[in-house]
Amino acid sequence: MTEASTDVFFSRLRVLQLVLVIIFGGAMIASVLLSLLVGSQITSPIVGITHKIKEISEGDADLTRRLDVASNDEVGELCDYFNTFMTKLSRLKEVERRELEMQLRDSQMNALQAQINPHFLYNTLETIRYMIADGHGQAVAVVQDLADLLRLSLGHGERYVTVRQELEHVKLYLAIQRVRYENRFDVELDVESRVYDLYTAKFILQPLVENALIHGFRLVESGGIIQIRGWIEQNSVRLSVADNGCGMTPATLRELRNRLRKRRVDGSIGLFNVSERIRLYFGDRYEVQIDSREGSGTQVALRLPLLPIEPEQIEVVQALRSVSLSSGR
Repeated sequence: MTEASTDVFFSRLRVLQLVLVIIFGGAMIASVLLSLLVGSQITSPIVGITHKIKEISEGDADLTRRLDVASNDEVGELCDYFNTFMTKLSRLKEVERRELEMQLRDSQMNALQAQINPHFLYNTLETIRYMIADGHGQAVAVVQDLADLLRLSLGHGERYVTVRQELEHVKLYLAIQRVRYENRFDVELDVESRVYDLYTAKFILQPLVENALIHGFRLVESGGIIQIRGWIEQNSVRLSVADNGCGMTPATLRELRNRLRKRRVDGSIGLFNVSERIRLYFGDRYEVQIDSREGSGTQVALRLPLLPIEPEQIEVVQALRSVSLSSGR
């Protein structure tokens, strides 16, 4: 082999070595990058899960945010299961929040009843005393109505009653008030028969009737009418209390509606409590609607869910159904 051919051979060998080094180096770099990419795809979701678990344990997690599921392998399945867990946890938190709000509203209602009952009881006992002193034969009936009313008011701490029970409470209250107000008003009851055995929240009509007496009839000496209606409309129950009293000015009505919409308790505590309990017990689609005309009277109408059984029993049935479906999977 000549010197020239040897130089060519070694030159080509060096080129080949350089090519091999470049290929090997590129393969190494590609391998490292691929390892980092694959590792990131595996570890990133796990890091995300770990971070979420830490946030949950510290109580400041955003339960509405979900992990991105970028693969269909075991890691992707793990993320999917974790997202399902987050959804169920979020629902549980919402249930707990609503239950706490309902307990708060129940406490406020009980406090309101505690404030109203002594005042109402004192006035009623004074009325009975005068009736006995005058030899009024109706005193015994008023005492019986008062005893029955207190029995229903005390109850057993239940949150829901039938419309029939709620109306019984209101009729006793009105019977006593008619004696106190010396029959300045009459009561008209117009309730569909199929409404009586449906369930509703306890103490949602008496505050409305009381408002009609205090505000609607404050200037009425005789001829007052309180009309209580109940009917079914578009898969909802409608209950209303209307009076033919003094009514409200457009400005007062607008302000009252605005306060209810913004959930501000500036007076009308009983009405506000009814509105809030309906919202908490049954959801935002159910509400209190107020209409009034100055000099003509006021109507407060409630839109409620159609409940053939007690809501708490419905929740138990739904929970059992959910457990059954989960077991089936």
